[in-house]
Amino acid sequence: QEREEAARKAAAAAKPKILVVDAFDKVQLEKQADVEQLCNTCVEKINKGQAKTAAAKFLGDLLKQLENNLESKELQEIEKAIVDMVKQKQAEKGAKLQKDNKANTKLSKTTKFNTASEWEEVYGGGAG
Repeated sequence: QEREEAARKAAAAAKPKILVVDAFDKVQLEKQADVEQLCNTCVEKINKGQAKTAAAKFLGDLLKQLENNLESKELQEIEKAIVDMVKQKQAEKGAKLQKDNKANTKLSKTTKFNTASEWEEVYGGGAG
């Protein structure tokens, strides 16, 4: 029995110990500069993260944590800001798409047209 216990203790000691370090445990927000530094760190981590929807998840988790502390007026302001951001992103995406489409369909004096098929589309085909 003593040998078995000694073997168990040796095996337990040989296992690597996992130490979990949370960077936010040591954060102290005493000044406005500390808050701004925390915001910049969070934004940097979200933008450089590997997850596709990291920003949406962060925002969702943040709102879940704050929902009991926020008033309806504040929630409406947040919703309005998010809607404005979505509209702005859609406008940027639409402008880029329109620019790409315009570049792809640009005509020049050397553009070739199938005049016979165009003539048939407009006036109908066949011998008259």
